[in-house]
Amino acid sequence: METDAIQIVPATLEAAREIGEHLSEADAEECRLGSGLEPVYAVTVSVKMSTEAWVVTLHGRPMVATGYTVVGDGMAAVWLLGVEDARMYRRAFLEHSRRLLATMLAKVPTLYNYVWEQNARSLRWLKWLGATFGDPVTLPSGARFVPFQIVRGVHV
Repeated sequence: METDAIQIVPATLEAAREIGEHLSEADAEECRLGSGLEPVYAVTVSVKMSTEAWVVTLHGRPMVATGYTVVGDGMAAVWLLGVEDARMYRRAFLEHSRRLLATMLAKVPTLYNYVWEQNARSLRWLKWLGATFGDPVTLPSGARFVPFQIVRGVHV
């Protein structure tokens, strides 16, 4: 898989909708359980509310949307949602995800959020990035979410 077939571009609502329509089952369920939002709406709202957001494309096809929202002095909520097919390009995705993470951490020293306890692929990826995890919390939906953070100079 050529990594030059992968591009990172500023997010658009059109690309967000396309990703939401084909969101991986784990990410779709995480959206429903964590926020009560259906996938298309969850991705488009995430893009709209972000300080910065990007889409990772493969041969022009939107595969992953990611971004961050500054929420306080030196802190930002980070998010990433992807289509099921994105996992077929895992190696290239991992390489690009480190670059995106470094871009975000250059602007905001601490990134954090919560990940659904059953989203094993996301938990593995966050661990690979060097995230630290807190104790799971139970949301009103009954689902358990694990807090994580990534800190500039500690993790990347």
